[in-house]
Amino acid sequence: EMEQESMHLRIIRAIARKDALDLLLNKQTLFMLLTPIFLAIFFVAIAALLGNKSTDILVYNPDHAAGHPGVEQVLKGAFSDGRLIYASSADEVAAAFGPDGTKKSSNYALGLVVPANFEVSIQAGQHPELTLYVNGDDIDNQQRDSLEGLLTNYSRAVVSLAPITLTTATINPPKSGTGLADFAATFYAMGALVSSFMIGTAVAPGLLIEEKEKKTVRMLMVSPASWTDVIAAKLLVAFGYQILLALVALAITKGYTGQVPLVLLFALLGSFFSVAVGALA
Repeated sequence: EMEQESMHLRIIRAIARKDALDLLLNKQTLFMLLTPIFLAIFFVAIAALLGNKSTDILVYNPDHAAGHPGVEQVLKGAFSDGRLIYASSADEVAAAFGPDGTKKSSNYALGLVVPANFEVSIQAGQHPELTLYVNGDDIDNQQRDSLEGLLTNYSRAVVSLAPITLTTATINPPKSGTGLADFAATFYAMGALVSSFMIGTAVAPGLLIEEKEKKTVRMLMVSPASWTDVIAAKLLVAFGYQILLALVALAITKGYTGQVPLVLLFALLGSFFSVAVGALA
């Protein structure tokens, strides 16, 4: 029985390897596979033409000078265009934003003041205070709440509880909705990802139709390969290209931001669904 299963696996691998190479050698199918990448590059080019500025984050972290960057990476990771700029003192950050509501403009979207030995203080059960400055011109209410949650979750990753004090100061009235630039960046990443889902839907039935058109189905049936082996190999190739192109499209459009595990889960489930629709077709 084990020898039989091993033989089936070898057959599936052989068929899958042949189909994977055939897709790359055929100019028509190769162009189809590259379409999501072309669209992702097109979206990135549009974003560049629109001149979206980076999300500048002014940070004072005394541990950074010692080569221990930490909590500020959470803020940077929340934005596809996040850029950290380090201040020399906490007063410099405060001066860039001013007390709550008194300064109407700032060159930075966010500011963060991290106390010395932040992680060590958390582990010791102390209550270190983080100060977060938010520029309402660039950050809306939803984003601010999300960033506060990310900072709290970071402390929970250090210890099971979160014994920190988070103080948030906001200048300018925060926007009630998402900014146009953020919406566009999200739309581009989602558009590129969804466009990649067409690959699995097209490749899965295409590989089977090709066998019928070339009249090689009967040859496969008289070989040691079962119908299940043939279907499994075709779906494996379709899923392999599908998930690969989905991940590449996300990388090009800088879609690995925010809740990255959920983004990857969506890409995985979307790929499964795409291939399943192709198999049904």
